[in-house]
Amino acid sequence: MYHYTSDICWDAMHLRGQEGLLPFRPLIQREYALTLPRQALRSTLFGLPTEIPPSWRTYQNKKRQNVFEILLRQSALRGDDMAGFCEISDSELNLVLLKATLLPSDQPHIIDFNHISQAFNHIDQNTSPSQRTEHLIAAATAYWNSRIPLTNYQHNYTLPEILLHNPIPLERIEIVWEKTLPQALQDIFQQQSHSQNSL
Repeated sequence: MYHYTSDICWDAMHLRGQEGLLPFRPLIQREYALTLPRQALRSTLFGLPTEIPPSWRTYQNKKRQNVFEILLRQSALRGDDMAGFCEISDSELNLVLLKATLLPSDQPHIIDFNHISQAFNHIDQNTSPSQRTEHLIAAATAYWNSRIPLTNYQHNYTLPEILLHNPIPLERIEIVWEKTLPQALQDIFQQQSHSQNSL
């Protein structure tokens, strides 16, 4: 499993004694999980099946935003206490790619984030709060229902995410690379344009 994070979070893991990769947020927010099992609210650790999943790299939402770039930017900001209070330039952010070895005891599952992404395609400034909630509840339900054991995955999801509900210790984690955010984005999307040019 591959996991993108910030240098701040990586330093917390290997320099400051954090026990490894930890589940850090609920799979589904409580207000959108009203009809779902309690397990949907459990703290979850997210990852990707490959370093650069092709479908993530090419997928754009209705606003023509690349969802993989959004994910990478959010990952680079994770752990930065100043992120909400001041403007941070891309050149100040470092992105770290980790590779984690999974065991059957981790009980990894896979889920399709496309259900959530599609919901936001139907939400804009003209969407009422009740309609927004309705869209997101429906999306959260479809997202939850796409959850299957990783061993059953047939490579048929648009935006596949691996999820775990337990920590991964440091001895099962290796660093693949650490780069500034601009360099990481350039390398990832330049690789995409080279692939397209070779077709």
